[in-house]
Amino acid sequence: MALGRTRGYHGPFQVPKTAFFRDFVQKSIIDSYDLADVVRRGTVTAVEPVGDPPHVRFRVRTAEGPAVEAAAVVIAAGPLGGEANFAAFWADLADRDRELARTAGTLVHAADLMWAHAPAATRAAALRPAGSVLVVGGGLTAGHLAVRALTETTAAAGGRVTLCARGRIKERQFDLDLRWMGRQRTHMLCEHFWGLGPAERLRATREAKGGGSITPEVLEQLRGFVARGRFAAMEGAEVASVAWEEGPRGLGYEASLAARDGSWLVTFSTGEVASFDAIWCATGTVLDARRDPLLRGTVEFAAGRADLPNAPTLEGGRTPVLDADLRLVPGLDLFVEGQYAGVQLGPGALNLMGGRAGAARIARALTRRNPALGLCAYPTGGAHELEVEAETVVQAAS
Repeated sequence: MALGRTRGYHGPFQVPKTAFFRDFVQKSIIDSYDLADVVRRGTVTAVEPVGDPPHVRFRVRTAEGPAVEAAAVVIAAGPLGGEANFAAFWADLADRDRELARTAGTLVHAADLMWAHAPAATRAAALRPAGSVLVVGGGLTAGHLAVRALTETTAAAGGRVTLCARGRIKERQFDLDLRWMGRQRTHMLCEHFWGLGPAERLRATREAKGGGSITPEVLEQLRGFVARGRFAAMEGAEVASVAWEEGPRGLGYEASLAARDGSWLVTFSTGEVASFDAIWCATGTVLDARRDPLLRGTVEFAAGRADLPNAPTLEGGRTPVLDADLRLVPGLDLFVEGQYAGVQLGPGALNLMGGRAGAARIARALTRRNPALGLCAYPTGGAHELEVEAETVVQAAS
């Protein structure tokens, strides 16, 4: 799709296509390092420390089979790695109704549609043909789900999709200013991030992101459906309440909800009321290291141990403050990348530049522990070491 580009959209900031990224993973990583025999697809359900310091190993449990034991574990969780966060109206539903709604696929979270380990039956039910779908959220995930609802779920019936966003929809190619991701990244971190305490860093990250946004490519697709009368966006609105209305078969409330014989009557904060066959919530996730199954075991293991004097620090009781090598607990080789590493890596932790910087820190730490691994692909004095040194200097001066 040919779209006009702003002057800032050039150089190393082209968006990689999915096929290109798959080729990079396969050819540049798996094939180059002869990893085909050790790469496996699966869903990790828990990570449990085993033994006593300094000889702690980790038992990694999976949904597909026997556990795997490892001396070191790297957790690189994406934006859906936390617990599903629903809008406020979710709390007004009875627990049983919530479960019935998710199982039937009539009221689901983005995680039910996009997580690899979401129940297959729930995902299949949510994607069944429907005449109307309400997507709640104003970010890129909401945009992608709206396109999916238009091209798959409501396509056969020529149905309609409504996107409800509590703010104005922002059109941006990236969710961050390019300075946080490109050549000025280290400068931005030195000037606006590393001199702050953990709470201020989290606040700075939220301000840098400025809320959700949708790319021009996705909005261009949605505008095409506006012209056909199949898509509408409600900006500056929230869902005030939802109520399930039974269908004509008279099955009763719970039976009709389970059988999808009915629809959701939605009242918006604007006073408008409309009915929808399904509601999809793209309302983010809740990050909480105490409840996350991949981190919880290590948090509990380290708490109050005399042989681990540096217990995990959780800002606000939920967000981990990692050490310079991105360990959750100093002394234990459980490393964390992605959204949980935001306090260390800055606003770009979830972008490729943040991921690369984090990977370099972890590789350096593992190579120091066991030089025979030879993991560090960057020469001494490379960008990753300069970044850590810069962080240390700024913190010392603060």
